[in-house]
Amino acid sequence: VEDILQSLRVGINEEEVIRFNLNRRNVWDGVVRATMCNPTNNNENAGKAKLFNQQKCKRSSEFRRAIRDCFRLVLQHITNSPMFDGPENQHTYVLKNKALNNNSYFYAGQLIAMSIVHRGPSPHFFAPVLFQAVALGPDNVHAAIEDITDPDIKCQLSEVGVEHM
Repeated sequence: VEDILQSLRVGINEEEVIRFNLNRRNVWDGVVRATMCNPTNNNENAGKAKLFNQQKCKRSSEFRRAIRDCFRLVLQHITNSPMFDGPENQHTYVLKNKALNNNSYFYAGQLIAMSIVHRGPSPHFFAPVLFQAVALGPDNVHAAIEDITDPDIKCQLSEVGVEHM
């Protein structure tokens, strides 16, 4: 993971500035619209664009605060969205058709990566099993029945005797 993040960080074009016009009350829609319209929004350049015009900020500390604040609001939205479920700081993905149809899972992943690459806040709301799946790949993680947050699925798996997946 560290190598991937470092390669993304090195790939940031410091000369390219992409401005996001954000409404603090509806930051998710603004960020998604901006990433959809972003000409660098492709697999090669995902997460490499700067978010704010640093020249507009009087000091670099204001610039860093603006970036952290934007990503804090985005991660807060993602944390509280129906895409995730579970106790605080133990969230796992939940399959939602609306989120699938709107590409919300893709945008959430892209924005989480951008936050990390741009030294914004980290997604501390992931359950350990979800973090391991993201960091190591889903084939390298063995989830236990206790990791499932949906009570119906947990009950069904318990009935058939599944302990590890």
